[in-house]
Amino acid sequence: MPAVTLYSCVVKLTATRDAALPQTHGDHAHAAFLSIVRATDPELAQALHDSGARKPFTVSPLRGLPEPVNGQVRVKAGWECWLRITLISEPMFAAFIRRFMLGDARPTLRIDPGEFAVTEVLTTPGSHPWAGYTTAEALMDAARAPDVDTVALEFASPFAFSLGKHQVEIMPRPELVFSTLANKWKQWCGLPLPVMEREWLKENVLVAEWRMQSRMLRYRTGWQVGSVGTAKFRVFNADAAIHRALNGLAGFAFFAGIGHKTTQGMGQVRRLDQWTPVVETEDGDGAE
Repeated sequence: MPAVTLYSCVVKLTATRDAALPQTHGDHAHAAFLSIVRATDPELAQALHDSGARKPFTVSPLRGLPEPVNGQVRVKAGWECWLRITLISEPMFAAFIRRFMLGDARPTLRIDPGEFAVTEVLTTPGSHPWAGYTTAEALMDAARAPDVDTVALEFASPFAFSLGKHQVEIMPRPELVFSTLANKWKQWCGLPLPVMEREWLKENVLVAEWRMQSRMLRYRTGWQVGSVGTAKFRVFNADAAIHRALNGLAGFAFFAGIGHKTTQGMGQVRRLDQWTPVVETEDGDGAE
C-alpha cells in the first residue's frame, strides 16, 4: 500500500485585537481548524464534522498565552502565540495547506472570542520542536535499537482515557497507552505490528517512574479531568520486534495523540529521548 505521511504543523499567530479567551478553548481551536479546511474543501470539512469515527487529526490548545486569571486568558492585540495541528491524511493536509496558498497575504483565524492573524505555518522538521513530517515506514524504521527496554513520554496537554459510562482514567496505564496507539496505527497506517494484547501489555510493560499532575478543563459541554507530566515505561519479556514496535508507537504518539478529545486540545504527546531521574535529597525533597 502507498506510504502514509504524517504531518505536524505549527501555525504562528498574532492577536489582532484584545480578547478574553476561556481558559479551556480546545473546542474553539477545533472549530477554527474546520474553518480552515472548509475554505478549500467544504465537503471534507462537513464530513469531518459529522463523522462519529475516530478522526485522523489532532488540535492543540493555543500555546504561548498569558497565565489565566479566574478562568480567562486575557490577550492583548499584538500578542504572539501558536497552534499545533497534526494530520494523518493526505487530502486533509492538502486542504489545510492550500488555505494558506490562496493569495490571501494575511489570513485570520477566529478562536472565539479572539481573532488572530496567521503569520507563518511551520511543517519542516527542525523548524519548531512540535513541527515536522515523516512517513509511517520511516517512523518505524527510525525506532530505537531493539535492545532498549525503556520508553519515555511527555504528556504536554491533559490526557484521559474514556472507560465508558462516564468513567475516565487519568494515569498512563501502559495497556491503555500502547493498545490505543496500536489501534490508531492499524487504522490509519495499515502496517503490521507484532501481536500485543492488552493483557500482555498490562503484565509486561510497567511504569518505572512518573511525574504527573491532574488538571481540570471546562469545555462548553462540561468539566473534563486529565493529567499532564512525564512517564517512563519499562518493557519485560519482549523480543526485538516488540521492543521496536513499542518505540515506534511512542514516536507515532507525536502525531496521533493519546486518550480522548485529541481534536479539542487534549492528549498532546511526544517521546523523550533522555530521562532525568529524580534524586532524593537529604531533606527529603526530590531534585532533578
